[in-house]
Amino acid sequence: MIGNHDTDAKVYSLMTESSIFNMLDSNAITVLDQPCEMTINGVDTLMIPWTTDEIVAEWLTKYENKIVFGHWGVDGALVSGTEYVLSLGISGKLMDRHRYTYLGHYHKPQVTKKWMYVGSLHKVDFGERNDKKGFLWLEASNDKIEHKFIDVKDRPFFQYTINQSEDPDFDQLFKWETLEGYVVKLIFVGEEDWYLRFNMSEIRSRILNTCSAHKLFFEHKTLAESRIRVPEIDSSTSWQEGIEVYCKKNKRPDMVDLGMDILKEVI
Repeated sequence: MIGNHDTDAKVYSLMTESSIFNMLDSNAITVLDQPCEMTINGVDTLMIPWTTDEIVAEWLTKYENKIVFGHWGVDGALVSGTEYVLSLGISGKLMDRHRYTYLGHYHKPQVTKKWMYVGSLHKVDFGERNDKKGFLWLEASNDKIEHKFIDVKDRPFFQYTINQSEDPDFDQLFKWETLEGYVVKLIFVGEEDWYLRFNMSEIRSRILNTCSAHKLFFEHKTLAESRIRVPEIDSSTSWQEGIEVYCKKNKRPDMVDLGMDILKEVI
């Protein structure tokens, strides 16, 4: 099912070359880029890939009592890497008329009475470092629906912040005995002169060779930058979602509407 990362969001044309699946010469894979009804082993389903909210709402309203699969945002969902509740997207009430709705789009797994986000299959950034990743094994009939979450035991992510005021010599580095298999991110918060005096080659050798980490990333932020940046906003966040999360994090929910109005003028 086509998602937003498979499209040019402004014209909704395919960016992922769906014809590559034809090379498999198999009837086991179907690429869906338009909303449609499907009957699978006698069970009625509704398939709604990424499209405009208006079209999603139209299809959810036109039918009822289906098992729905889709890729779009829901009003009240949580953004990846945060607990901020969004007030954008499709109303959850539209899904009350259906048996259950299984969704992709937001990377954070979350479950409600009538809909759920399965979440991304793998961590895509450090904002998701604490999320469990996996897929659903779904069994459905006209009488019942059962699903089970299968944990893929994704590679672990580890993020650690070194503050100039608290650990100026980064003594913590020598307290770690193993970080085997981890993707590690070290964030240095302090003045640039302080950050530049560290021997990054030695740190890299300690983390990757001695502690056996899989990969290492460095980031430096001044104290001012550390106060402003919003790690909950990442590459999967839309402009609208980003404005709402940023304003709520900075305790200025009153600015959301103004931000949306400005966004309409520039996009």
